[in-house]
Amino acid sequence: MVTQINGTEPVAVLALIPGERDRRVLDAILSRSIWKLRFASSLRDAREKLGQNGFGAVITDADLPGRWKDIVAVTQRMTPSPPVIVVSQVGEERLWAEVLNLGGFDVLLKPFDPTEVLRIVSMAGRNWRDRIVRAGLWKERSTGLIQDEDHRA
Repeated sequence: MVTQINGTEPVAVLALIPGERDRRVLDAILSRSIWKLRFASSLRDAREKLGQNGFGAVITDADLPGRWKDIVAVTQRMTPSPPVIVVSQVGEERLWAEVLNLGGFDVLLKPFDPTEVLRIVSMAGRNWRDRIVRAGLWKERSTGLIQDEDHRA
């Protein structure tokens, strides 16, 4: 479900997005890329999925009260931690600064612009792959999962 270091294999992205329309739009945008979108239905579901699978990025909605902060906290305890992209309808500098200060990766604005979605998700994925390489945690396995056996994400 994860990628190979060269970036040509599918990369899983976990999305905790409540709106069905937003889910469909994101899925349509990412469906023609190396990104394979997986959805979480709740914070609990997201935590479980993050604990079981390697994800190259996480997308979560800012409108879920406090939950994006919880997702950032959960991912920061992972090695390597997947970058967290927070989705918002409002392009506030305050939110962007808060996301970055708490360890998130970036803010993605709605309505989704396909070019911007692909740009931000691709940058997050490169960031994640670079951390894997720097930490020396990567290795190719028959399952396609890249992580050290002792450092399961």
